[in-house]
Amino acid sequence: MRARRVAPVHTARPAPTAGRALAMMAGMDASNDHSHTDYAAFFEGLDVPCRTVEHTPLFTVQDGIDHGVAELMGVAPEHLVKNLLLRDTHGDLYLVVAFGDPRLDLKGLARALGSTRLSFAPAETMHESLGADPGCASMLGLLHNPHAQSIHLVIDEAVAGVQGDIGFAAGGNTRTVLFPAAALPTVAKALCPRNGPRVLALPAIR
Repeated sequence: MRARRVAPVHTARPAPTAGRALAMMAGMDASNDHSHTDYAAFFEGLDVPCRTVEHTPLFTVQDGIDHGVAELMGVAPEHLVKNLLLRDTHGDLYLVVAFGDPRLDLKGLARALGSTRLSFAPAETMHESLGADPGCASMLGLLHNPHAQSIHLVIDEAVAGVQGDIGFAAGGNTRTVLFPAAALPTVAKALCPRNGPRVLALPAIR
């Protein structure tokens, strides 16, 4: 099967349809930066169509709302996605992909994962494992990352069920790669071939 062509980089403009989810938390430094060609080749190899959008620097999901990027991209604010790096008491790492609005119940998540108590990974751990600063992480930081196989990728089933495109910050906090949410399991598996992603309903604090 011939791989689909990857759309070129372009400046964010109103999307033709809503329901596209963006992961707005990136901020990877040069040690874990990849060119647009790297991402294009990765998705082309999976036969997954994607496009790259450049936008104002974003550090949190709220930034995506406050700076009008969600509206500019035609994304419902509740569909913006966060990426959180957590660590249990044994030192095991979990990269959690979830919608930005709900506050995760870390105790409930630990029970669901069968892990010990979870907390946010310290700055040095995040930098070593993802090449990212605190509060700035992305699933695509696992691409060509020697630490990827030691990180457990956990995805909220609600995110996996998004209709339309889903996006993850790529190589910094001014660029997002979007692809069909239906391809999320395929992309996640390619990023973590040994552990594979775990897709489950994440508990939230109401």
